[in-house]
Amino acid sequence: MAAHRKYDLAVVTGTYTDRNTGTTKNRYQNIGVEMESDDGGRFILLDPLVNLAAVPRGNGKDRIMVSKFEVQDNAQNQAAPQYAQQPAPQQPVQHAAPQGYYNADGTPMTPQQVAQYQQQMNQQGQR
Repeated sequence: MAAHRKYDLAVVTGTYTDRNTGTTKNRYQNIGVEMESDDGGRFILLDPLVNLAAVPRGNGKDRIMVSKFEVQDNAQNQAAPQYAQQPAPQQPVQHAAPQGYYNADGTPMTPQQVAQYQQQMNQQGQR
């Protein structure tokens, strides 16, 4: 029995500001996939390394919204899900990036990276 990947499942873990357009966008974490078997049955495979308790929720909310994104690449649709895109951290992140400080790849800067960046900007301003 073969199965085909139909949807990627993801949760919103935060937001960031697109440097090119200045718009606020959601940051997603892939948590699994929805699969379809040859007989039409559907099932979900969840990444066991994702800690759903760490996903931000609004005040008073006791549930997490999971979004489904249709799989675009049919060549990979035949294969089992791959989680190498964003490996889950081994330990919870103990910091929150100051608003607006993100690395080029869109990940939040650590406080040490922010301090180093600010120091570089101050040095450039003194030249």
